[in-house]
Amino acid sequence: MSKFLDYTGLSHFISKLKERFVTQSDYGLPIYYVETGDVPISGNYQTKTVSPTESQQVIEADSGYDALETVTVNAVDSSYVGSGVTRQAAKTVIPSGSAQTAVASGVYTTGAVTVSAIPSSYIIPSGSETITENGTYDVTDKASVEVDVSGGLNWQIDNTNHRIGSTSYIETGLTLTVAVTGTYNVYWSANRTTTSGTSGTQLYVNDTARGSAQTTWQNSYIQTPKITGISLSAGDVLTIGARSRASNYYVCVGNLVIEQTS
Repeated sequence: MSKFLDYTGLSHFISKLKERFVTQSDYGLPIYYVETGDVPISGNYQTKTVSPTESQQVIEADSGYDALETVTVNAVDSSYVGSGVTRQAAKTVIPSGSAQTAVASGVYTTGAVTVSAIPSSYIIPSGSETITENGTYDVTDKASVEVDVSGGLNWQIDNTNHRIGSTSYIETGLTLTVAVTGTYNVYWSANRTTTSGTSGTQLYVNDTARGSAQTTWQNSYIQTPKITGISLSAGDVLTIGARSRASNYYVCVGNLVIEQTS
């Protein structure tokens, strides 16, 4: 509040101020003429400094003062954030296969928002691959894989020949390891050196007999067994066992084949 009162609206009073000093007997108090038209008024005035807040403030002179001379309102701190603003503390975001909102719109962060590194094992699949042979393939990094195996079946063959001369079933060296879990038909062939006595062949899976012993021979000396619908797992080892009439007679086995049907 200024300690000068503007009396310019009172033309008669202003004209007397311009002519001479106005005495107490004229108006009851001493007043000095100033060119601006303002008239100083004596009194006890207070100067105040106010800090800004989020609430309205009414600034008045304290008791013992006639009025306020000046009021200074300090500037708002440049780092000030209003109490109505949502805050987000420090956080760590873990990458994922889906989009994530690290900090919502209109939120003030009070700490660092850190995005963790992508794990070294994380792969973004891309590209494609065509597989034309049965087997086990790592396609982790491929976006698509086209399987085009001729015939749609998984065939595996061991066509070596092995000879057994024993009255007990003994596993031969004729073996196959299953590459893909599924249902299979199993084939092999055998021949014997004599038609007398009991002789035959037997399928083993992981050293355990599977199915019945094959003791039927075509044309007396030849055998071509077929066992269908056997469930096998990847890594299973198939072996053909054989027995003959006696140690001086032989059964020869070969051409072990597995055919995947599903």
